[in-house]
Amino acid sequence: MVDAAPAWRIERERIHDGDGASRQERIAAAVEAAIAEGRLRPGDRLPPVRRLASDLGVSGATVAAAYDLLGQRGRVRGEVGRGTFVVDGGRPAGRDGAPRSAAPSIPTGQPPRA
Repeated sequence: MVDAAPAWRIERERIHDGDGASRQERIAAAVEAAIAEGRLRPGDRLPPVRRLASDLGVSGATVAAAYDLLGQRGRVRGEVGRGTFVVDGGRPAGRDGAPRSAAPSIPTGQPPRA
């Protein structure tokens, strides 16, 4: 799996210059724009929350909330211990661009989320 494409970067000023949207919304919008423009492709890994938060000068909670928004919109998928990946057709793509098979679910003892 590859890290986020080197050409992909969020301009710090874009996040801090308010347009009425929250910072987490602006981060999510920047990721969605990069996907739409082809700078992020299925299978690309987004930066870790802490690193992106440090780069942008925001809290980790803000970046985590942005990643959660993207997940709810079906744009990314987090994999515990691996990272957050751009998805295609609801699943992260493999190195060759083809969708990977779904990872087996691991019982947590918690009821499934609705």
